[in-house]
Amino acid sequence: MKVNDVYNYEYLETIPKELVITNDEICARLHDYVDMPEISDVLLFLTIVPRGSLDGSSYLYIRSKIEACLNRLGSEDEKLFTLRELSAELDCFIF
Repeated sequence: MKVNDVYNYEYLETIPKELVITNDEICARLHDYVDMPEISDVLLFLTIVPRGSLDGSSYLYIRSKIEACLNRLGSEDEKLFTLRELSAELDCFIF
């Protein structure tokens, strides 16, 4: 992978649509964490972005917010398992 691939995200077009994480799926998985400011930001972002239009920069933003939340709260807490899992899945669409 070239350095520019990280910014172009052209490889996202090669991923089968059934493997892409959708706005609705992310919202559903983050719903239980709405009281956390970083997650609230993500949920607001997902209401603004049209469905089906998430791209690499969107996934990067979402992942960075989740990571900020995990870093603030301590990622070892079992209640945060869904956040850790989603963060790892989003890595597949970013790097």
